[in-house]
Amino acid sequence: IGDYVTFELVFKSCPLDKRAIANHTYTTIVNNFPSLSKSFTYDDVSVEIEHLKVKVTLKLAPSSFDHANSLNRSAKQ
Repeated sequence: IGDYVTFELVFKSCPLDKRAIANHTYTTIVNNFPSLSKSFTYDDVSVEIEHLKVKVTLKLAPSSFDHANSLNRSAKQ
């Protein structure tokens, strides 16, 4: 079982549905982070919307999660 990465987006209005947000998230990861997308599928993206709060959860393989963390650390330096 892979690790999970969660981020939240808060909108003033939210005309998009869960499927559109999941599709955009998946496409962005595949197009911009090919090293993360090797074992990543559309089913690894889950979206919850409550009022104007959007929660996106990504299921990543442990090696992909470690790689994503290393990219984040590099960006902060």
